[in-house]
Amino acid sequence: MDKQLEEKKEPQKINRQIRLLVIIILVCLVIIGPMTLWRQSNTAKGYFMAGELFYRMKWYDMAEEAYHKAVELDTGYPKVHYKRGLVLHEMGFYGDAINEYKRELDVVPVYTDTNDNLALIYANIGEAYYMNGASLASSGDETGSITMYNEALIACNKALSLNASFLPAYSLLGKLHHTSGMLDEAVKDYSKILELSNDEGVLVEGYYRLGIIYASRGDNKMAIRHLKKALEINTYFPPALYEIGKIYQKEEALDSAINVWRKAVHYEPDFIEAHYELANIYVRQGWYKDAQREYLVTIRLCEKVNNKRITPLLSGAYANLGTLYYYENGEKDKGINCWKKAVEIDSSNERAKENIKKVSKSNGTEREKI
Repeated sequence: MDKQLEEKKEPQKINRQIRLLVIIILVCLVIIGPMTLWRQSNTAKGYFMAGELFYRMKWYDMAEEAYHKAVELDTGYPKVHYKRGLVLHEMGFYGDAINEYKRELDVVPVYTDTNDNLALIYANIGEAYYMNGASLASSGDETGSITMYNEALIACNKALSLNASFLPAYSLLGKLHHTSGMLDEAVKDYSKILELSNDEGVLVEGYYRLGIIYASRGDNKMAIRHLKKALEINTYFPPALYEIGKIYQKEEALDSAINVWRKAVHYEPDFIEAHYELANIYVRQGWYKDAQREYLVTIRLCEKVNNKRITPLLSGAYANLGTLYYYENGEKDKGINCWKKAVEIDSSNERAKENIKKVSKSNGTEREKI
Protein backbone atom coordinates (compact mmCIF):
# COMPACT_ATOMS: atom_id res chain seq x y z
CA MET A 1 0.00 0.00 0.00
CA ASP A 2 2.88 2.36 0.87
CA LYS A 3 4.42 1.62 -2.51
CA GLN A 4 1.13 2.51 -4.28
CA LEU A 5 0.91 5.73 -2.28
CA GLU A 6 4.45 6.66 -3.28
CA GLU A 7 3.64 5.90 -6.92
CA LYS A 8 0.65 8.28 -6.71
CA LYS A 9 2.73 11.00 -5.06
CA GLU A 10 5.54 10.86 -7.62
CA PRO A 11 3.60 12.45 -10.55
CA GLN A 12 2.29 15.15 -8.16
CA LYS A 13 5.86 15.87 -7.06
CA ILE A 14 7.00 16.15 -10.68
CA ASN A 15 4.07 18.47 -11.49
CA ARG A 16 4.98 20.72 -8.55
CA GLN A 17 8.59 20.84 -9.75
CA ILE A 18 7.46 21.73 -13.26
CA ARG A 19 5.18 24.48 -11.95
CA LEU A 20 8.02 25.85 -9.80
CA LEU A 21 10.36 25.82 -12.82
CA VAL A 22 7.77 27.67 -14.92
CA ILE A 23 7.36 30.29 -12.17
CA ILE A 24 11.15 30.78 -11.95
CA ILE A 25 11.37 31.19 -15.74
CA LEU A 26 8.52 33.74 -15.75
CA VAL A 27 10.14 35.72 -12.95
CA CYS A 28 13.43 35.76 -14.85
CA LEU A 29 11.66 36.94 -18.00
CA VAL A 30 9.90 39.72 -16.07
CA ILE A 31 13.15 40.93 -14.51
CA ILE A 32 15.67 40.22 -17.29
CA GLY A 33 13.36 40.95 -20.24
CA PRO A 34 13.19 44.75 -19.80
CA MET A 35 16.93 44.88 -19.09
CA THR A 36 17.68 42.96 -22.31
CA LEU A 37 15.42 45.23 -24.36
CA TRP A 38 17.00 48.24 -22.66
CA ARG A 39 20.51 47.20 -23.64
CA GLN A 40 19.72 45.97 -27.14
CA SER A 41 17.29 48.68 -28.23
CA ASN A 42 18.56 50.55 -31.26
CA THR A 43 15.15 51.53 -32.63
CA ALA A 44 12.19 53.56 -31.47
CA LYS A 45 10.16 50.35 -31.31
CA GLY A 46 12.73 48.65 -29.08
CA TYR A 47 12.89 51.54 -26.65
CA PHE A 48 9.08 51.84 -26.69
CA MET A 49 8.71 48.14 -25.80
CA ALA A 50 11.24 48.53 -22.98
CA GLY A 51 9.29 51.55 -21.73
CA GLU A 52 6.06 49.52 -21.77
CA LEU A 53 7.62 46.81 -19.60
CA PHE A 54 9.18 49.30 -17.18
CA TYR A 55 5.82 51.10 -16.95
CA ARG A 56 3.95 47.90 -16.10
CA MET A 57 6.52 47.20 -13.39
CA LYS A 58 6.09 50.77 -12.09
CA TRP A 59 9.76 51.59 -12.68
CA TYR A 60 8.72 55.05 -13.80
CA ASP A 61 12.16 56.65 -13.95
CA MET A 62 13.43 53.97 -16.33
CA ALA A 63 10.17 53.96 -18.32
CA GLU A 64 10.43 57.72 -18.82
CA GLU A 65 14.01 57.40 -20.03
CA ALA A 66 13.10 54.59 -22.45
CA TYR A 67 10.17 56.53 -23.93
CA HIS A 68 12.41 59.61 -24.19
CA LYS A 69 14.96 57.57 -26.19
CA ALA A 70 12.15 56.39 -28.47
CA VAL A 71 11.07 60.01 -29.04
CA GLU A 72 14.64 60.99 -29.92
CA LEU A 73 14.75 58.26 -32.57
CA ASP A 74 11.24 58.82 -33.95
CA THR A 75 9.18 61.75 -32.68
CA GLY A 76 6.17 60.47 -34.61
CA TYR A 77 6.17 56.94 -33.19
CA PRO A 78 2.55 56.01 -32.31
CA LYS A 79 1.54 56.55 -28.68
CA VAL A 80 5.07 57.28 -27.40
CA HIS A 81 4.24 60.88 -26.39
CA TYR A 82 1.02 59.69 -24.77
CA LYS A 83 2.77 56.94 -22.81
CA ARG A 84 5.58 59.28 -21.75
CA GLY A 85 2.86 61.66 -20.60
CA LEU A 86 1.32 58.91 -18.47
CA VAL A 87 4.68 58.22 -16.81
CA LEU A 88 5.34 61.91 -16.11
CA HIS A 89 1.77 62.12 -14.78
CA GLU A 90 2.45 59.26 -12.36
CA MET A 91 5.68 60.96 -11.25
CA GLY A 92 3.83 64.19 -10.47
CA PHE A 93 5.34 66.26 -13.31
CA TYR A 94 1.96 67.44 -14.53
CA GLY A 95 3.16 70.32 -16.72
CA ASP A 96 5.55 68.04 -18.60
CA ALA A 97 2.79 65.43 -18.90
CA ILE A 98 0.46 68.00 -20.46
CA ASN A 99 3.12 68.92 -23.03
CA GLU A 100 3.56 65.27 -23.99
CA TYR A 101 -0.19 64.70 -24.30
CA LYS A 102 -0.44 67.76 -26.56
CA ARG A 103 2.42 66.48 -28.72
CA GLU A 104 0.51 63.24 -29.09
CA LEU A 105 -2.44 65.19 -30.55
CA ASP A 106 -0.18 66.20 -33.45
CA VAL A 107 0.70 62.54 -34.08
CA VAL A 108 -2.71 60.88 -33.55
CA PRO A 109 -4.13 61.55 -37.06
CA VAL A 110 -1.16 59.68 -38.50
CA TYR A 111 -2.11 56.35 -36.93
CA THR A 112 -5.78 56.74 -35.94
CA ASP A 113 -8.64 59.17 -36.31
CA THR A 114 -11.14 57.64 -33.91
CA ASN A 115 -12.89 60.01 -31.52
CA ASP A 116 -12.34 57.71 -28.54
CA ASN A 117 -8.56 57.96 -28.86
CA LEU A 118 -8.72 61.73 -29.13
CA ALA A 119 -11.20 61.94 -26.23
CA LEU A 120 -8.88 59.85 -24.07
CA ILE A 121 -5.95 62.19 -24.73
CA TYR A 122 -8.04 65.27 -23.96
CA ALA A 123 -9.35 63.63 -20.77
CA ASN A 124 -5.77 62.94 -19.69
CA ILE A 125 -4.77 66.52 -20.48
CA GLY A 126 -7.66 67.65 -18.30
CA GLU A 127 -6.65 65.26 -15.52
CA ALA A 128 -3.07 66.58 -15.57
CA TYR A 129 -4.32 70.18 -15.43
CA TYR A 130 -6.56 69.19 -12.52
CA MET A 131 -3.70 67.58 -10.59
CA ASN A 132 -1.47 70.58 -11.31
CA GLY A 133 -4.24 72.82 -9.98
CA ALA A 134 -4.57 70.74 -6.83
CA SER A 135 -0.80 70.93 -6.29
CA LEU A 136 -0.83 74.72 -6.69
CA ALA A 137 -3.81 75.03 -4.34
CA SER A 138 -2.02 73.04 -1.63
CA SER A 139 0.96 75.41 -1.91
CA GLY A 140 -1.30 78.46 -1.52
CA ASP A 141 -1.30 79.60 -5.17
CA GLU A 142 -5.05 80.14 -5.51
CA THR A 143 -4.80 82.12 -8.77
CA GLY A 144 -2.63 79.51 -10.42
CA SER A 145 -4.89 76.67 -9.31
CA ILE A 146 -8.01 78.39 -10.73
CA THR A 147 -6.21 78.82 -14.06
CA MET A 148 -5.32 75.11 -14.09
CA TYR A 149 -8.89 74.08 -13.20
CA ASN A 150 -10.27 76.23 -16.03
CA GLU A 151 -7.86 74.57 -18.48
CA ALA A 152 -8.95 71.18 -17.14
CA LEU A 153 -12.60 72.09 -17.78
CA ILE A 154 -11.82 73.13 -21.37
CA ALA A 155 -10.05 69.81 -22.04
CA CYS A 156 -12.88 67.89 -20.36
CA ASN A 157 -15.53 69.58 -22.51
CA LYS A 158 -13.44 68.85 -25.60
CA ALA A 159 -13.37 65.16 -24.68
CA LEU A 160 -17.16 65.14 -24.20
CA SER A 161 -17.65 66.90 -27.54
CA LEU A 162 -15.83 63.97 -29.16
CA ASN A 163 -17.76 61.35 -27.18
CA ALA A 164 -20.78 62.47 -25.18
CA SER A 165 -20.72 59.26 -23.12
CA PHE A 166 -16.99 59.22 -22.36
CA LEU A 167 -16.74 58.06 -18.74
CA PRO A 168 -13.25 59.40 -17.86
CA ALA A 169 -14.45 62.87 -18.87
CA TYR A 170 -17.49 62.62 -16.59
CA SER A 171 -15.22 61.46 -13.76
CA LEU A 172 -12.97 64.50 -14.26
CA LEU A 173 -15.99 66.79 -14.53
CA GLY A 174 -17.22 65.43 -11.21
CA LYS A 175 -13.89 66.20 -9.54
CA LEU A 176 -13.85 69.72 -10.99
CA HIS A 177 -17.39 70.42 -9.80
CA HIS A 178 -16.55 68.95 -6.41
CA THR A 179 -13.40 71.06 -6.06
CA SER A 180 -15.24 74.25 -7.04
CA GLY A 181 -17.98 73.53 -4.47
CA MET A 182 -20.67 72.69 -7.05
CA LEU A 183 -21.65 69.57 -5.15
CA ASP A 184 -25.07 69.06 -6.76
CA GLU A 185 -23.43 69.10 -10.19
CA ALA A 186 -20.76 66.68 -9.00
CA VAL A 187 -23.45 64.28 -7.75
CA LYS A 188 -25.08 64.45 -11.20
CA ASP A 189 -21.75 63.70 -12.90
CA TYR A 190 -21.05 60.60 -10.85
CA SER A 191 -24.65 59.46 -11.01
CA LYS A 192 -24.32 59.69 -14.81
CA ILE A 193 -21.29 57.39 -14.60
CA LEU A 194 -23.31 54.83 -12.62
CA GLU A 195 -26.08 55.09 -15.21
CA LEU A 196 -23.80 54.63 -18.24
CA SER A 197 -21.58 51.80 -17.05
CA ASN A 198 -21.90 48.18 -15.98
CA ASP A 199 -18.17 47.83 -15.45
CA GLU A 200 -17.40 46.92 -11.84
CA GLY A 201 -14.29 49.09 -11.67
CA VAL A 202 -16.20 52.13 -12.95
CA LEU A 203 -19.08 51.50 -10.52
CA VAL A 204 -16.67 51.23 -7.59
CA GLU A 205 -15.10 54.55 -8.57
CA GLY A 206 -18.52 56.18 -8.94
CA TYR A 207 -19.79 55.08 -5.53
CA TYR A 208 -16.46 56.01 -3.99
CA ARG A 209 -16.56 59.55 -5.41
CA LEU A 210 -20.18 60.01 -4.32
CA GLY A 211 -19.16 58.90 -0.83
CA ILE A 212 -16.46 61.58 -0.72
CA ILE A 213 -18.93 64.26 -1.87
CA TYR A 214 -21.49 63.34 0.79
CA ALA A 215 -18.71 63.36 3.40
CA SER A 216 -17.70 66.87 2.33
CA ARG A 217 -21.34 67.90 2.76
CA GLY A 218 -21.26 66.55 6.28
CA ASP A 219 -23.75 63.80 5.46
CA ASN A 220 -21.72 61.01 7.00
CA LYS A 221 -24.54 58.48 6.86
CA MET A 222 -24.93 58.82 3.07
CA ALA A 223 -21.17 58.93 2.66
CA ILE A 224 -20.63 55.65 4.47
CA ARG A 225 -23.56 54.09 2.60
CA HIS A 226 -21.99 54.87 -0.79
CA LEU A 227 -18.48 53.93 0.31
CA LYS A 228 -19.79 50.59 1.56
CA LYS A 229 -21.54 50.06 -1.79
CA ALA A 230 -18.13 50.42 -3.41
CA LEU A 231 -16.78 47.82 -0.99
CA GLU A 232 -19.70 45.47 -1.71
CA ILE A 233 -18.51 45.38 -5.34
CA ASN A 234 -14.81 45.26 -4.47
CA THR A 235 -13.98 44.25 -0.91
CA TYR A 236 -10.30 44.99 -1.53
CA PHE A 237 -10.65 48.70 -2.33
CA PRO A 238 -8.41 50.54 0.17
CA PRO A 239 -9.38 54.12 -0.86
CA ALA A 240 -12.97 53.50 0.32
CA LEU A 241 -11.70 52.08 3.61
CA TYR A 242 -9.46 55.12 4.00
CA GLU A 243 -12.36 57.55 3.54
CA ILE A 244 -14.55 55.60 5.97
CA GLY A 245 -11.71 55.85 8.48
CA LYS A 246 -11.61 59.63 8.06
CA ILE A 247 -15.32 59.81 8.82
CA TYR A 248 -14.91 57.64 11.92
CA GLN A 249 -12.05 59.87 13.03
CA LYS A 250 -14.24 62.98 12.70
CA GLU A 251 -16.89 61.24 14.77
CA GLU A 252 -14.21 60.40 17.39
CA ALA A 253 -14.78 56.67 16.79
CA LEU A 254 -11.02 56.18 16.94
CA ASP A 255 -11.03 52.39 17.40
CA SER A 256 -13.20 52.00 14.30
CA ALA A 257 -10.93 54.35 12.33
CA ILE A 258 -7.88 52.33 13.36
CA ASN A 259 -9.55 49.07 12.32
CA VAL A 260 -10.43 50.22 8.80
CA TRP A 261 -7.07 51.92 8.24
CA ARG A 262 -5.26 48.78 9.36
CA LYS A 263 -7.35 46.85 6.87
CA ALA A 264 -6.49 49.41 4.15
CA VAL A 265 -2.73 49.02 4.65
CA HIS A 266 -3.14 45.26 4.86
CA TYR A 267 -4.74 45.25 1.40
CA GLU A 268 -2.36 47.92 0.08
CA PRO A 269 0.91 47.99 2.06
CA ASP A 270 2.16 51.02 0.07
CA PHE A 271 -0.86 53.19 0.96
CA ILE A 272 1.08 56.24 2.18
CA GLU A 273 -1.85 58.34 3.41
CA ALA A 274 -3.30 55.48 5.47
CA HIS A 275 0.06 54.81 7.17
CA TYR A 276 0.39 58.53 7.94
CA GLU A 277 -3.09 58.80 9.44
CA LEU A 278 -2.53 55.63 11.46
CA ALA A 279 0.61 57.20 12.91
CA ASN A 280 -1.29 60.36 13.84
CA ILE A 281 -4.13 58.47 15.48
CA TYR A 282 -1.67 56.26 17.40
CA VAL A 283 -0.18 59.46 18.85
CA ARG A 284 -3.66 60.50 20.02
CA GLN A 285 -4.03 57.11 21.69
CA GLY A 286 -0.62 57.44 23.35
CA TRP A 287 0.77 54.45 21.42
CA TYR A 288 4.05 56.17 20.65
CA LYS A 289 6.05 53.13 19.50
CA ASP A 290 3.32 52.21 17.03
CA ALA A 291 3.18 55.82 15.85
CA GLN A 292 6.95 55.92 15.38
CA ARG A 293 6.82 52.73 13.33
CA GLU A 294 4.10 54.13 11.05
CA TYR A 295 5.92 57.44 10.55
CA LEU A 296 9.03 55.51 9.54
CA VAL A 297 6.97 53.44 7.08
CA THR A 298 5.45 56.65 5.69
CA ILE A 299 8.92 58.16 5.22
CA ARG A 300 10.26 55.02 3.55
CA LEU A 301 7.33 54.86 1.14
CA CYS A 302 7.43 58.58 0.34
CA GLU A 303 11.14 58.51 -0.37
CA LYS A 304 10.63 55.51 -2.65
CA VAL A 305 8.06 57.40 -4.73
CA ASN A 306 9.27 60.24 -6.92
CA ASN A 307 6.12 62.36 -6.70
CA LYS A 308 5.72 65.97 -5.63
CA ARG A 309 2.18 65.24 -4.42
CA ILE A 310 3.42 63.51 -1.28
CA THR A 311 5.90 66.25 -0.25
CA PRO A 312 3.61 67.59 2.55
CA LEU A 313 3.15 64.06 3.93
CA LEU A 314 6.89 63.36 3.91
CA SER A 315 7.66 66.66 5.62
CA GLY A 316 4.83 66.12 8.12
CA ALA A 317 6.05 62.61 8.94
CA TYR A 318 9.56 63.88 9.65
CA ALA A 319 8.20 66.73 11.79
CA ASN A 320 5.98 64.45 13.88
CA LEU A 321 8.67 61.78 14.16
CA GLY A 322 11.04 64.48 15.39
CA THR A 323 8.58 65.38 18.14
CA LEU A 324 8.39 61.75 19.25
CA TYR A 325 12.16 61.36 19.24
CA TYR A 326 12.74 64.61 21.12
CA TYR A 327 10.03 64.53 23.77
CA GLU A 328 9.03 60.87 24.15
CA ASN A 329 12.34 59.08 23.54
CA GLY A 330 14.65 61.77 24.84
CA GLU A 331 16.68 61.49 21.62
CA LYS A 332 17.08 65.23 21.17
CA ASP A 333 19.63 65.22 18.35
CA LYS A 334 17.53 62.80 16.31
CA GLY A 335 14.46 64.92 16.95
CA ILE A 336 16.14 68.15 15.82
CA ASN A 337 17.57 66.42 12.75
CA CYS A 338 14.08 65.22 11.80
CA TRP A 339 12.68 68.75 12.15
CA LYS A 340 15.50 70.11 9.99
CA LYS A 341 14.79 67.41 7.40
CA ALA A 342 11.10 68.36 7.43
CA VAL A 343 11.97 72.00 6.67
CA GLU A 344 14.49 70.96 4.00
CA ILE A 345 11.76 68.96 2.25
CA ASP A 346 9.05 71.61 2.62
CA SER A 347 10.13 75.11 3.62
CA SER A 348 6.50 75.97 4.40
CA ASN A 349 6.41 73.51 7.33
CA GLU A 350 5.98 76.17 10.01
CA ARG A 351 5.49 73.67 12.83
CA ALA A 352 8.90 72.11 12.29
CA LYS A 353 10.55 75.55 12.05
CA GLU A 354 8.79 76.64 15.24
CA ASN A 355 9.96 73.51 17.06
CA ILE A 356 13.59 74.17 16.11
CA LYS A 357 13.27 77.78 17.26
CA LYS A 358 11.49 76.79 20.48
CA VAL A 359 14.03 74.22 21.66
CA SER A 360 16.92 76.51 20.82
CA LYS A 361 15.39 79.14 23.14
CA SER A 362 14.03 76.92 25.90
CA ASN A 363 16.74 74.23 25.81
CA GLY A 364 14.01 71.63 25.22
CA THR A 365 11.93 72.22 28.33
CA GLU A 366 8.68 72.90 26.43
CA ARG A 367 6.56 70.15 24.94
CA GLU A 368 5.08 70.20 21.47
CA LYS A 369 1.81 68.52 20.60
CA ILE A 370 1.63 66.68 17.27
